[in-house]
Amino acid sequence: MRKIVSAVFITLGFFITIVRADSVVDFPQSIKQRGDELLLNGTGIRRATLLRLKVYSAGLYLKQKSSNADEILETIDPKQIQMLFLREVAEEKIISTWLDGIKANNDRGEKWELPLKKLLEGIGDVKEGERLILSMSETSVKLESSKGFSKEINQDSFGTALLRIWLGPNPPDQELKEGLLGLKK
Repeated sequence: MRKIVSAVFITLGFFITIVRADSVVDFPQSIKQRGDELLLNGTGIRRATLLRLKVYSAGLYLKQKSSNADEILETIDPKQIQMLFLREVAEEKIISTWLDGIKANNDRGEKWELPLKKLLEGIGDVKEGERLILSMSETSVKLESSKGFSKEINQDSFGTALLRIWLGPNPPDQELKEGLLGLKK
């Protein structure tokens, strides 16, 4: 009998975890960033590994909505990506994944390695339920977390190089890219 009760609780706990990971994350339709109103362009879920595990839900904010990645990357308007983590991710994994992404989606991607490492330095492991906010302008990138982490890097075009991780030709998750572009409903 104990084995059956234990199996039920383990199964129930697993089910609750899956339900939470599948839950829809509501992003506000608009936000303010340094006085500019940005509109929610699209949302998606970052999936990883062969099992397609859900890592985070993301929303892209722009001054003007667009489904064209090149057009978004070319504008100098402010942009923001919000990510709500659906599982814990180690600091080293975030750094290595973002480094791989910035190199895979930018000519001379190694140019952005040092600024990216500086931006992520000290972020720590990101916990389930934690939110990361990347606010980008043509001259700076600010990374904030709901646990109080905040860092800003001032460097021309760094925001565009960083955004290419998700919107460039080789994104880590094509479905996430399509969602951020508003192409998936």
